[in-house]
Amino acid sequence: VFVFRNPVNGCLAAMSTTQTPQQSAATSGPVGTAGGDCLYCKTEPKAAIEFETDSCRHPAACKKCAMKVASGGKCKTCGTLFASMRRVG
Repeated sequence: VFVFRNPVNGCLAAMSTTQTPQQSAATSGPVGTAGGDCLYCKTEPKAAIEFETDSCRHPAACKKCAMKVASGGKCKTCGTLFASMRRVG
């Protein structure tokens, strides 16, 4: 378990890792592609993906949704906690 301070809002957050180094290396890096459908949008049609999570680097959110979860959350692809999002690309 890693504990860190979120640089955006100053709150403490914890991240639990259960993967071995070999699993982590096999699953690191972007899995999806930019331009797919946003995983966070609740309305149809879903917007294109423009942002990825900072820890696991899964492309996940459009600009509007990335602004909502910018201070951290749980990856919709793998469940890893992330502290921020960054632009794909």
